[in-house]
Amino acid sequence: MRKSDLQAMWDRVSALDRQLSYRTVRFDKECSAEVYVALSAENQRCLILRSGTLPMKPLEKQKLQIKFDDTIPGLVLKLADNDYQDLFDDLVVSLYGAIKSEGNAKDAQEAFIRQFRKWVALFEIEHKKNLSEETILGLIGELHVLEALLNDSDDIEVNKILSSWRGPYDETQDFVLEDKNLEVKTVTSKATAVSINSLSQLTEEHGKGLELLVRTVSSCADKGVSLSETFHRVVEQAVQRGGDSVILFEAISQKGLSTKNIVDYDHLKYRFHKEKVYDALMSEFPKLTGSNISPAITKVSYTVSLAGLEPFLLREVDL
Repeated sequence: MRKSDLQAMWDRVSALDRQLSYRTVRFDKECSAEVYVALSAENQRCLILRSGTLPMKPLEKQKLQIKFDDTIPGLVLKLADNDYQDLFDDLVVSLYGAIKSEGNAKDAQEAFIRQFRKWVALFEIEHKKNLSEETILGLIGELHVLEALLNDSDDIEVNKILSSWRGPYDETQDFVLEDKNLEVKTVTSKATAVSINSLSQLTEEHGKGLELLVRTVSSCADKGVSLSETFHRVVEQAVQRGGDSVILFEAISQKGLSTKNIVDYDHLKYRFHKEKVYDALMSEFPKLTGSNISPAITKVSYTVSLAGLEPFLLREVDL
């Protein structure tokens, strides 16, 4: 299901009799469980799963509520804050993906609750403001790499690829794959060096490769892409290929971002030009790690010239 499909369902619901307790439209026939998008009498967006019980305590958060309504009977998930309609729609699309193939009511209910629990915290995060342009550029670059990794993967690997994105969690490297790790640096076309911010950023994980990806961009209001555009494009691809989009929303929440405030940075648009990939495990690669400096030094940040990386170039691609 695409969000555009869901919007068409909301339009259909809105046209129904407003005197009803719930105006409902059922999910398509590909979803075997009896699930409906609905508008309450107060015109609040809801998702209803017909069910005999609620296997958890009713929850009334500031933005989300879930309860059992014995007049249906079924579970009712309600959006209590209309400012979060966009994020709620992402939740509904995610729930659809989680329950559409469940063949009986019990399994559908368990999948519904399990997926809901993943999402509920995303409605309660404190949104950060004024993230630096450097942070936004870094996220766009990492998402661009994530999109490329998805393009090169099979559908069965989608969630594994999504989970490999560790940049927002400030872990050792930006991507942790099965056979290698990737550290991504996104710089402007005028840059002459990249910054390395810790001793661990270019540290080898035993038995795995380590590549440094340097992507060059330029600021471009007309033909550039913003963070929100890039993020939603990756979400769309993940959902269409059976992936769990909550993995992506949890990732950006680490930076205080959601669909509610990610658009605050739409004025920052970049056009990608070139990617250069370097083998960070080659002998003499210019880096500082815990194994090649004194143990008395516990924290460093340094810059490496792009020219100095050329002997270690694996491949170069125009983007």
